[in-house]
Amino acid sequence: MELFYSKPIKSIYIYSNNSSSYGLHLLFKFEDNTCLIFERGIFSYSTNIRNTTFFFSKWINIYYKKLSNKVYIYKIREDENVSYFIEFSNTDILYIYQRILGNADDWIQDYEIVSKDENIDYERIKEYMAEDFVEDVKVQHLSEKS
Repeated sequence: MELFYSKPIKSIYIYSNNSSSYGLHLLFKFEDNTCLIFERGIFSYSTNIRNTTFFFSKWINIYYKKLSNKVYIYKIREDENVSYFIEFSNTDILYIYQRILGNADDWIQDYEIVSKDENIDYERIKEYMAEDFVEDVKVQHLSEKS
């Protein structure tokens, strides 16, 4: 089990580079100032947030009102670099998916946070996340050099 799974999330940031198909970047900042980064289909954990903020000014804070309830990451799963599922301790899911822009060759990554009580797609996404072919994500640990 990853060390960050029991850490309350302080804030979630997004940076989107629409010139790249894998241009969605997410940063989960924990209360102890460690962070989890999603970038180009890879999840990385760092205990030194200064190593990860070289373009922090371009990040936008995602408003997720439930963070005040000490929400933490419960599980991270992926479907072969196509879809990613970050399940929170309150059972909400941050769902990362590919969205076609025009033709089949023109797509970007997008995301939504779904809640059992607020989204009609919640059960469909939860079932997709539970499929046998969807695997648990292995998180990289970044070097702690400053």
